[in-house]
Amino acid sequence: MAFCSVFFNFTYTALSTSKSAMGTVIFPDRYSVTFKDYDESILATIRVVSGETATYPNANPEREGYNFIGWVTTLGGTTIADLSNVVSNMVVYAGYEQEGYTITITGTGTLDSLYCYKTEEDWNSKNYTTLDPTTGGKVPAGYIVRFIRYGTVYIDVYDSSGKEIITTQIGLSSLERTFIMPNENITIKCISAP
Repeated sequence: MAFCSVFFNFTYTALSTSKSAMGTVIFPDRYSVTFKDYDESILATIRVVSGETATYPNANPEREGYNFIGWVTTLGGTTIADLSNVVSNMVVYAGYEQEGYTITITGTGTLDSLYCYKTEEDWNSKNYTTLDPTTGGKVPAGYIVRFIRYGTVYIDVYDSSGKEIITTQIGLSSLERTFIMPNENITIKCISAP
């Protein structure tokens, strides 16, 4: 633990006797911990004694369509910050995981792009979430899912029971397909065309 020391020299009077004293007062170092949200807005900044635990002073932050997972080390990251032994100034970010159901991508083929959004207006104004076209991601039920593929591939979409809900063959030109995310996990199977 680091300390800041202050030297003092003072005179005091006790009843009728005047005395002098000298000594050192030790103050522990303090560090700033700044809590930021997903948009980098500052939610709080607190001071913590070196070696102590930092605690967010308010209720956990909320973000529509996401669950709060804890305070993370990087913006958009998932590594939970260690706030139990603060020994330097820190910035931590609210970590979130998207609510919803999982889209899993399987097969020998691939998608080029995969997106989700609430309304067509969101799509037109570029207010959408980009998902990994090779692995998928989480999508809230009722959202529109759009996948894009360039080149020949067979694409089938299955619900959690294995029932096919979309089947299509994409030819040499590009294809965009949309569907509404059901209240369950789904699998998008991409098979490269022979």
